[in-house]
Amino acid sequence: MSSDVTQRDELDRPHLWNPNAAANWSLLFTPAFGAYLHASNWRTLGKPERVSASMRWFWITVVYLTIFVPSTLFLPASRAIDTVVRWVGMGLLFGWYFTQGKKQSGYIRDSLDNTYIRKGWVRPVLIGIALMVAYYAAIGAVSYAVHAPPASERAAACAGREMRRSIA
Repeated sequence: MSSDVTQRDELDRPHLWNPNAAANWSLLFTPAFGAYLHASNWRTLGKPERVSASMRWFWITVVYLTIFVPSTLFLPASRAIDTVVRWVGMGLLFGWYFTQGKKQSGYIRDSLDNTYIRKGWVRPVLIGIALMVAYYAAIGAVSYAVHAPPASERAAACAGREMRRSIA
């Protein structure tokens, strides 16, 4: 009888990502990572208003990463611009954590007594790594396209190297 109750209890417990771990991974993968996983957790817990709040933070971070950060490639190099980009990024991280991230940790602690079935981290972390590599590759490609010397200068540089090799 006891094993039947235990088995039923395990089936009733929600499958969630650890909200504290999601917040910690957000330090590496941006608040979009944690917000998305928290939204998934809220969906599992049947809290649609919290899903919407988490997804707002997800999309705000995506906009920041796809518009605000790349737009700095078209501006002159400036310590002030770098500082603004960093502070806005930190503001997003702390804003998300203190308005949403902590709430989920508290809810799970208080409502579920931290008794939930923990989802694995391999898949989300691998996706996070893949997206981060793709993001930096795209930023690198745009940066090269914007800041690369014209083709004529590159050709002249190559010709100069070839001439020095033939002389040596």
